[in-house]
Amino acid sequence: MTLKASLIIAASGLLLAACATKPAPTQDVTVSLEAISCDQNFTRSRAKPIGLDPEKPLTIDFEVQRSSPCKLDGNGNKQLYEVVALPRSTGPYLVTVASPKIGGSTFAPTAVTLDGAEQVRQIYDHDAFLNRGNSLMAIFQAEPEDRYLVISSNAGVAGDVKTEIQTVISSQSHYNAGFGTTSTMYFGREQQGGYTLSHTGKVSITTRAAPDRSISDNAGRSATTKP
Repeated sequence: MTLKASLIIAASGLLLAACATKPAPTQDVTVSLEAISCDQNFTRSRAKPIGLDPEKPLTIDFEVQRSSPCKLDGNGNKQLYEVVALPRSTGPYLVTVASPKIGGSTFAPTAVTLDGAEQVRQIYDHDAFLNRGNSLMAIFQAEPEDRYLVISSNAGVAGDVKTEIQTVISSQSHYNAGFGTTSTMYFGREQQGGYTLSHTGKVSITTRAAPDRSISDNAGRSATTKP
């Protein structure tokens, strides 16, 4: 075995050892807000701004925590929330709200848009969030009148445990010292997993330009117009 091959194998072993000892990411799991006090008034004082770029998506990440503001829903249940200040725009655009599954839990989201006077415009309850890969996700169209996005925990589902079938991909690499090449084989298997819906957790908000409907509208008209 050459010195070069020995160094490569040793480095690969150190890398695998480092990956094996790296702890899996986790997040706080909160299924009860009994010990948390709620203010009577809604506050937007800690609103997080997000912009809008016509050329590319923009994303902000934050976490709803036990220290986040608390409010009561229509049934008098406690909810933790955070506020995003939406971009000023002259037309509609798309907003994606994603709650990633981390360490066996995910934030149980509700999304509400408000106008400049803090009046409700659009409501996206937990049912609007679909299971997409490793996240719960909702995509909706915002209008210039939508000035704030309130992300609240959902007291109606917090504590629920969801099960799902997960596909786990693993790989195994083999270094051929004689030829100086590395080959990798991939293996897939299915396993049953699950996650707990929580009052706390990480959230990602993404804005992007809305598709230009005029192009598809013109194409549709052209296809139906007789010569």
